[in-house]
Amino acid sequence: MEVDGIRSEPPEPEQAVRFEIVVDTNIWLDMLVFDNPGARRLAELLDPPAPSVPRVNALSSDEMRAELADVIRRSHFKLDDPARAALLARYDRIVTRAPVAADCRLACRDPDDRKFLDLAVGRRTAWLLSRDRALLAARRPAWNRFSLRIGLVDDFYAWIDAPAGQTPR
Repeated sequence: MEVDGIRSEPPEPEQAVRFEIVVDTNIWLDMLVFDNPGARRLAELLDPPAPSVPRVNALSSDEMRAELADVIRRSHFKLDDPARAALLARYDRIVTRAPVAADCRLACRDPDDRKFLDLAVGRRTAWLLSRDRALLAARRPAWNRFSLRIGLVDDFYAWIDAPAGQTPR
């Protein structure tokens, strides 16, 4: 539509957000580097093909992005500069940036994983998805203290697919 010489487009419909989650680096690698079939559904939930599809909002801090950028530079991934740039651009398009969160004081065996726990607890996300043993070891205390679910992608799918009122912890 044009009014007084100014073209205005109809506003984009806002995409409904189901809930927020935090995704660790290994799961991002499964989605963005390896195209792991088990992570494809998650990739579609985070970056739906149409605005009418409710999305799951993945939160990320600058620390998390820096870790991913560092990991994909490793030679065994065999990614050149353009491939790494494209991967990070896709990541940036999918995630919602969040400030570094305060220490949630939840025990974690690996100090490098603190950033995932702190953000998930600080933002009261529904899930922290991980394959990392140190994070998975924090499942019970995270649930008991903060009602934070920590688990594998398949655990998340089971939770999403459970009938209403019957969602597993």
